[in-house]
Amino acid sequence: VTGVYDAILMRNEDEPDNLYILWTASINGKYYRLYRIFNMETEEMGEIGVNRFKVGNVTNDFSSTGIQKALTANDIGYKWFFSDIGIMQKLSTRVENGETYYYTGAYSGNFTCIIKSKDLITWEYVAQPDEGANGTGFANATKWENAVYVLGDKVYYFVRQWDPDTSSDVGSYYGILTSYDLNTKEWAKPVLVGDCQSRSDFIYYKGNLYLFYAPTDREHIGILRIDTGNLANSKVVLQADMGGSCFYPFVQYNSRGELCMSYTVDRKHIRLASFTLSNYID
Repeated sequence: VTGVYDAILMRNEDEPDNLYILWTASINGKYYRLYRIFNMETEEMGEIGVNRFKVGNVTNDFSSTGIQKALTANDIGYKWFFSDIGIMQKLSTRVENGETYYYTGAYSGNFTCIIKSKDLITWEYVAQPDEGANGTGFANATKWENAVYVLGDKVYYFVRQWDPDTSSDVGSYYGILTSYDLNTKEWAKPVLVGDCQSRSDFIYYKGNLYLFYAPTDREHIGILRIDTGNLANSKVVLQADMGGSCFYPFVQYNSRGELCMSYTVDRKHIRLASFTLSNYID
């Protein structure tokens, strides 16, 4: 093992005592997604296993080569993979054929996609932003972490892009907000959201979907209220100067039914803060 990256924690609603620990490891120069189950009742660790990546009828190791081979076997193209592979921590659920699927995002370099799983071990490919057969898709400069949230038959999707490069035409000062219709298999026309190209996160709060993002730099937090009927009508409800480093937000509910957010400080600390979102958006 020559490197360990992007550790996340997940829980399956059917296994309330089990905490799934997932991370990337470079093993002999090849990247894998690994998992281990910690039982919170017995305080015991299970064995280390390799996550699986499924496309159609092909199931491979969740590795950089396993993903690419599974996509190729199903005649699905993909953007350039490089460096480690990741899975986003935020889970949202959808019942399909009587079974609960957990949706999230996966990425490696320029490649980003939607994935889903029934057991948090085997992850099934859903879709990736593309040109689309009927022109509804789009070309993009996307890379790295992609925020994903499923509501009904649509998967909402926000992804950062290449940082602007003053020496060329590569890069953008905007992230891409779009959605994927699980019935029609079509992407919505993308909306550009001013972003410093950091990691973002969705949360569903009091009947509305919100996006937490970095509007100008990693010392600011922005909140966007998503108009699920018309993405172009989504509204910025807050942009806050945090007075210091505050990036890679992950937002979740606390025991009081309000929100808490973990965030990174100068790549040295992870902090946790509780807050009442309605104080800022009403």
